[in-house]
Order: sequence, then structure tokens, then C-alpha cells
Amino acid sequence: MSVLYEVLDQHNSCFCLMQKALILRQGLRHRALLLLIRSSNGQNLLRSHKEGFLDFSSQAMLPADQSPLDFARYLLDEEWHCPTCRLKLAGLWQACPENGNALTSIVEARLSLPSLVELCHRQEQSALLGTAEMLNMAHEQAHFLSPILCSALLCGLVQNH
Repeated sequence: MSVLYEVLDQHNSCFCLMQKALILRQGLRHRALLLLIRSSNGQNLLRSHKEGFLDFSSQAMLPADQSPLDFARYLLDEEWHCPTCRLKLAGLWQACPENGNALTSIVEARLSLPSLVELCHRQEQSALLGTAEMLNMAHEQAHFLSPILCSALLCGLVQNH
């Protein structure tokens, strides 16, 4: 059986469940998750894409039966093989064209700096970058960041702490 996703109305209430491809093809409002793995001193673990830009650590549509924090824990294990870490719901981004018409939960996963560096070394397609440097890039060299990361930074959804 395939995974189903919530289609949301203008009040962000679920009114039906659909398959991912159908939601994306029709541009329907749905739920999504952006995961940022970071240290307490402001270093962020970003995914490096072959197209040459940096992106959130992970991102995905949120399945109908998952909470943002539970699904973030799943992504940490599945994509990053990451040890248990502290998770925090850092923000909720209302659906808009910049985030693909998705009510988007931004979740932070906190690791110590040594653990973050070790995780970066284990993953080939990753980079460490400070939040202040990311914000500078969003203003001056946006082409080095994914459009969704750049928009989130410029909207103040990724904080420097």
C-alpha cells in the first residue's frame, strides 16, 4: 500500500488524502518538513546538490500519519544514520509559492559540534556552514543556496542561535 499525504484547505485542515504525485502535479496545498541539523554554536549541516547549491539537511512531504518531530527523527535515522539528538520545532511556514504550496514545519536537530563534524565527514554530499554566512549568501550570492533555503533565510525562518 502506498503512503498517503494530506491535502489541506485554506484553513490548513485536512480534507482528503492523496498520493504524493497527484498532489504535486495539481499543486495542491499539503504538509512538508524541512530539517536543519545544527550545533549550538551556529554551524549547520547542509546537503550539497550536484547542481552546485546547498540545501536544508533534509526535506520531504509529511505523510498523513506522521507528526513533524516523529518524521524528522525518521529522516535523521534513514538519511543521516544520525545518533539520537535533541529535536525542536523551530517554525511553521505558511503555504506559499516559495515553499511549493506546503504548510512547512521547520525542525532543528541539535548535535554537539564534534558530532556534527563527524556526521559531515561520514556523508559525501554535505557541508558545514554558519548561519551568519548562510544569511550573507542569501543576500549576496543566492545562487549558491537552494531557492527554498534562500527564501527561508530571507523570511527570518532560520535563526542565528
